[in-house]
Amino acid sequence: LESFKAFPKKRKKIAVIGDILELGKYSTEIHEKLGELINSTDIDIVVGVGHEIKNTIKVINSGRDKFLFDSKEDALNFLKKQISKGDYILFKASRKMELEKIAEELD
Repeated sequence: LESFKAFPKKRKKIAVIGDILELGKYSTEIHEKLGELINSTDIDIVVGVGHEIKNTIKVINSGRDKFLFDSKEDALNFLKKQISKGDYILFKASRKMELEKIAEELD
């Protein structure tokens, strides 16, 4: 997320984030801290995928676009309509979330 600051602001910066699994009783706290971290970046659009990531989305400031989806398929359909050539997209989640399948479909 911090690396996005190095990219020029010429195109949209999109973060596609999914659940961080296996956090146990710390899940809500860590997902909320992720939202606070996103607030300190210049990311334009945040796309959340999963159940726990809702705790991240709710902490993100209303000054940026943020969306929450239950499935990778719904997120993919949304992204296909939102992205333009040259936009920067970061995918980050637990491996079990399989967000790389979204990236493969967008390629």
